[in-house]
Amino acid sequence: MKIAIISDIHEDFLSLIQAERIIRKKKCDKVICMGDIVGYSIPFYNYLENRDAANCVKWVRENCSFTVAGNHDLYAVRKVPQSRVGNFTFPEQWYDMPFSKRAAMGKGHVWLYEDNELSPLLDEEELAFLRDLPEKIIADICSFKVLLSHFTYPDLSGSACNFIYGLSDIKHHLNYMHENECDICFSGHMHYNGLAYANTTKFNKIGFNKKTACFDFSFFSLPPITSSAHNNGFIIWDTQNHVIETVSLRRKLKLL
Repeated sequence: MKIAIISDIHEDFLSLIQAERIIRKKKCDKVICMGDIVGYSIPFYNYLENRDAANCVKWVRENCSFTVAGNHDLYAVRKVPQSRVGNFTFPEQWYDMPFSKRAAMGKGHVWLYEDNELSPLLDEEELAFLRDLPEKIIADICSFKVLLSHFTYPDLSGSACNFIYGLSDIKHHLNYMHENECDICFSGHMHYNGLAYANTTKFNKIGFNKKTACFDFSFFSLPPITSSAHNNGFIIWDTQNHVIETVSLRRKLKLL
């Protein structure tokens, strides 16, 4: 089975449609979404006139077998993470508090959004879909037990101001996988220029339009769909041969 895995769409419907064309051309059997369907932050993106959160949500709802919530999806419905976010504890009625108070409490600990993020302008049906998304899924896929989350344990939604630079940053996630007897995991959030992958002793990265055998690795962090300062794309997991291919959208655009 060939599974396309996408992440971090951020309302970029044009890039999502480019990905859809390639997914069909590659004859993928399923699509999985790793979150941040919405979330347009003015300093980071330049497709203001073309952003389309509603169609991005609709596409994911209709085409993805599994979808998890990202931190921007949670913010769109003003939902605090259910998973633990580092050493920070969200107070009750977090979003009922004045922004200035939340900024003082959360600065340097958790992401704040109102200072640069536009409303996704969604109807109740689309908001309800985001509201119901889980922060993690453990699924049986082609004889693999797979952990899906937008970011890494314990901050599965990516709501804390944390990043992944190497093995030390994912040790808790790898332990969480082991405790749940998972064979492989996928996440997004980091907007890599390609794919980051790791096991308990190695942390590697590859660029786009490459393939890597993943028999010896269990952790995989995806590139974004959104077009920004980073190159964008997605991955295809060939479950039969246990090979992952990175697919560039920017380069493929000329071919479609």
